[in-house]
Amino acid sequence: MTGLRIARGGARIAAAPLPSPIPGVAAEAWTRFVRALRQADPGAISPQGFLGCFEIHPRRLAELGDLGDGFRVATAARDEGGVWRCDFACGTQAGFLASFIAQYAALVKSVRGHYGEVARGAVAIPAGVTLSGALAILHRAGRGGLAGWTKRKLPETAALFDRANGIFEVTR
Repeated sequence: MTGLRIARGGARIAAAPLPSPIPGVAAEAWTRFVRALRQADPGAISPQGFLGCFEIHPRRLAELGDLGDGFRVATAARDEGGVWRCDFACGTQAGFLASFIAQYAALVKSVRGHYGEVARGAVAIPAGVTLSGALAILHRAGRGGLAGWTKRKLPETAALFDRANGIFEVTR
């Protein structure tokens, strides 16, 4: 993939722009957006159970199903301690966490799906939120998080929103 460079201990998003999967968004803007969404090392699991460098919610991975590159998530649920877990039907969680390429492919599929909902008008963008900001909120907090968006209500999402909001806006 253009713009991705695998480095020892993880991956770096190289200087070469990544092609944008969203119509009307320049590659440079998409690359900035991807960098803004990167929150951890590729092998990380957040305390809530979010996976990888983009902290993708296990429930979202289950919604996406086939993640490509030999990975498919069948189900996601909270465990006894309230932490999200997912069951891989193909591949393993350890394999997914070891693959920055698979995590990036899952991110692209997820964002493409959220963009489709926005473009169809199925999801409304609140005032003061650009498309990139809305996609960041949808990535972190889902449809309900965007519908009730306020920085005070979701402080963990606010930092992600602040990094991503204003990177791009396209005419829908």
